[in-house]
Amino acid sequence: MDSIINSRNRCIFGCSLSRLLSSLDGVIQNELARREPSLYQWYSSNQNPLVVRTFVNTFENDRRFNSATAICSEGKPMDTSESDLSLLVLGLFCLAAITKLGSAKVSCQQFFSMVPDIIGRFMDMLLEFVPISKAYTLTKDIGLQREFLCNFGPRAAVPKFANDHGLEISFWIDLVQKQLLRALDREKIWSRLTTSETIEVLEKDLAIFGFFIALGRSTQVYLSSKSHTDSNDSINSIVRCDRCEF
Repeated sequence: MDSIINSRNRCIFGCSLSRLLSSLDGVIQNELARREPSLYQWYSSNQNPLVVRTFVNTFENDRRFNSATAICSEGKPMDTSESDLSLLVLGLFCLAAITKLGSAKVSCQQFFSMVPDIIGRFMDMLLEFVPISKAYTLTKDIGLQREFLCNFGPRAAVPKFANDHGLEISFWIDLVQKQLLRALDREKIWSRLTTSETIEVLEKDLAIFGFFIALGRSTQVYLSSKSHTDSNDSINSIVRCDRCEF
């Protein structure tokens, strides 16, 4: 069964990247052919292999991707979860670099528009190898924290965590609490409430303060409706954080 799953994962991985590459390759071919018909032949036979070798050497010398690059070596196992996970992380690493590069520099809208969907697919596959908390750490370290929240955020509102003994809901509660604390610190709520020089600024700060209190109350009501009570330390902590009860 594991072998079947690993083969399926590699198929999805390979097809996703091949589909992404084909759109970009088509744009490169058309652009070079428009300038000079022989340019694409030169690019595909000389420049492209040179770039590929450069990237391969870079990845092979990076310890983070040892398991991914080792599967191409003679005598190495091809069906290990470790190598599949490493391949996924390598793929996400490359996609993160493309995202940071930006659509303007890529100059291929079709290529760039496919990136978010493929990132989401790879992140979904991550959960077959690691718990969601580990997946979050991996994607955050890569630079895909926002994409992680966009892809998995809706799960936090759906109570389907019975099989993992509350580990996932604990993860979301802890994550939301940390994000809220960062937001409170970033907005400097407490200091601004005591140092506001004008009524207009004070009204704005009080509105932000009131938003967090309202969020805390609505969170408490929602959790109560899902049979979660304040007796749970994590839940109690986040509700108190939302309601600014420090």
